[in-house]
Amino acid sequence: MIELSNGIKLIHLPDGTLDFQSKANELLGDGATHSELSERATELEAQYLQERSYLEMSEVIEEQVYLHYSQKQQSQDEKWNSRFSAKFRAVGVTDIDTTTVVVGSNVYASLSSLNVEVNAAFDALPTDVQNNDPDYIRYMLEKLIMIAVRTEWAENIIMEGKAAWAENRPPVWHDFPRFI
Repeated sequence: MIELSNGIKLIHLPDGTLDFQSKANELLGDGATHSELSERATELEAQYLQERSYLEMSEVIEEQVYLHYSQKQQSQDEKWNSRFSAKFRAVGVTDIDTTTVVVGSNVYASLSSLNVEVNAAFDALPTDVQNNDPDYIRYMLEKLIMIAVRTEWAENIIMEGKAAWAENRPPVWHDFPRFI
């Protein structure tokens, strides 16, 4: 049995195909014409094929993301992000999330700008924060920005996969960001 997103349940025939005709008859009742039944069965089949296609594309998107950005790496990045962001907030840098997202987008557009963007973000910090172990502050900023870049890449992969599915074309995947 297969359940569609609207709750309609389809059953398999002995040959393995789905029984759209019987479901159309069940939904429309005995008073339906042959033409109405045939049209409803065709609609059910189209809905099934569209939903199956979407699920298949979702699997392809997931494979593409995890091929380059594993769940383990994402989990580690979430921990680093949480820890470093909390450290910045603890010393009064309340806009660290906005900063890393904006700077991450800039770096995603041009990976070679990582050092320049990290330096600019560092320079924008309050002086008392900059002077509190500057090498570690730069390290935390760089790490947060790299996480933002990887996250933006994953978001773009998802958006491209969905757009490709909607436009009925193969996806054009963006390269995974590599930092040297």
